[in-house]
This record gives sequence, structure tokens and C-alpha cells, in this order.
Amino acid sequence: MPYGENGRRILVRWDLTLGPEDPSKVVILPVNSRWNSGEARGTIRELPAAKFSRITVAMKDQANWVSLAGAFSMEKALSDYLAIFPSRLEAGMIAHPSGEVRERTFTDKSRADVILQDRNGGLVVAECKQMLHR
Repeated sequence: MPYGENGRRILVRWDLTLGPEDPSKVVILPVNSRWNSGEARGTIRELPAAKFSRITVAMKDQANWVSLAGAFSMEKALSDYLAIFPSRLEAGMIAHPSGEVRERTFTDKSRADVILQDRNGGLVVAECKQMLHR
């Protein structure tokens, strides 16, 4: 949304030359580079320079790069995202008023990933699938 959907906007800049270029990989930070409980609890927080430096070093080290394939459900992440931001599929789309919009299992054992409602009040079932890149 151009003016923010859930409050104020925050501009975040990141150095895209750090870390893996492959979108199926992430960086697992070594213990000494991770946030402590006090740092993690803050909603918006500036990182101390020393902590940021340790994170930068860790992101450059390919030994810390791991694949998301098999360890991270992109399907679940996508369905969670669509349940929260249904208008990203189509303008006027909303979460279904029943409130059960995520992974509903029916009596016949079939399952729906996300249940939404279009701008005309019609039922929309979004099925999310994870594709593995080889």
C-alpha cells in the first residue's frame, strides 16, 4: 500500500552484496552474532556497530549459508502472507468473515490453504504450492 497498511513506514536499507545470491539459501548466524533476548524484544531497534560488524562477517562466510529447501515451508509462508494481505491477490479481496482463513480441513479430509472473499462477496479458495528448483 502506498501509505502503509498497518501503521507508519520504515525505510530499511540492506547491502545486497552480502549473503547468498540464491533465494533458496539463507544465513544462519553464529551464536555470537545473534540478538540477545533484550535486543530481540524491541520492535524497532538500532543495532550496535559491533553487533552489525559481526553479522556482516557472518553473512560473507559461505559456511553459514544453508538451503531452505526441505527446512522451510515456502507454501506455508505464502499462505500466511495471503491470509494477512489478501488484497495483494486482487483489490478488494478480504479474509473470509468466518475467521478461519488458514488451513481449514473439511469433513471429507480435503484441505484449503487460504479462504478469502472477493469484492462481490464470493468465496475464493487460494491453494499454495511449493516448487523445488533443481
